[in-house]
Amino acid sequence: MKHFSPSNPHDLFLLLIPVSLAISGIIHLMLNKHTKQDHLKITTANGNEYTVNSSIILSLSGNTLGTAPFWILSPHRYRAGNSIQFSGTRAGNIFLSAVLNNKVATAKVFMSPANTALPTAPTPRAVIIGPAQVFAGQPCIYYCRNDSARSYQWRLMSDSNSLQTANSFRVTFRYPGEQHLTLTLNNDPTTTVIKLIQVLAPDEKKPVPQLAIPTPIPAIPAAAKPVAPTVSDPAFQQLFLQLVEGKKDVAEILQYLCNQTETMVVLNDKQAVTFLQCCHQLQNKRNIRLLSMSLARNDNGCIEAINIRLDRKKFIGLFK
Repeated sequence: MKHFSPSNPHDLFLLLIPVSLAISGIIHLMLNKHTKQDHLKITTANGNEYTVNSSIILSLSGNTLGTAPFWILSPHRYRAGNSIQFSGTRAGNIFLSAVLNNKVATAKVFMSPANTALPTAPTPRAVIIGPAQVFAGQPCIYYCRNDSARSYQWRLMSDSNSLQTANSFRVTFRYPGEQHLTLTLNNDPTTTVIKLIQVLAPDEKKPVPQLAIPTPIPAIPAAAKPVAPTVSDPAFQQLFLQLVEGKKDVAEILQYLCNQTETMVVLNDKQAVTFLQCCHQLQNKRNIRLLSMSLARNDNGCIEAINIRLDRKKFIGLFK
């Protein structure tokens, strides 16, 4: 038996042949692996546009390795699997990514707002108002009050030529007996109603029922609005200064405001406070110089708003 000798060129050549074939096969498999991964693509079942809360199914095409990709759903949701299914709860774009062996495939799905059913208009309700008993030869009128009705169709079932299309039906029955009056609104047969009318002979003494007219409800008189005592603008300004100096009580001033403690006061055209807040800020403050005061009154003489301008130089930090 002949042994392998490294120094023999022939033996060395025979050894290198299978080694070279094995290396070539490994290189071919690696190249084939990377070539297949270059064509990864995210596919959806129904395109790239869905409505909110609809189900979306995603899969990764081009994956021949059998390994499940890792999915990233914006903003911060992560899943793994060959395909995923989820529902978008917000309208707008959703960005998707699938990661497989350092390769990334991306896609964008747009979520449209959910379709909301338009409210259907309610079917108008036909109600015939009028007497149930009338005398033959006596004119009578029937009407319908319905704000949603656009058209009216009145008919007597005993007279094919009795069609009237106004919102009321006028008729004079010639003979005693029963009559059936029908009313249809908006050409909709589902709204049709029938009223039975008993026509009496003129010599019958049955009283004709009259429509009850409700007694009108007396109007409730409106509460009397408060009227403020008369005071001129300069006089009110003096009272206000005395209030700030502590010489007057707030109750003495409130009568000119119709006792509305929430009357708005604007200080230096910047700060808006209530009258009580203004008094609390300014009361017992020294060196206050009132530059101007303007009053707004209502029809009853009540002061509704006050605009006050004070010397800023002496009160830096108070009205900034």
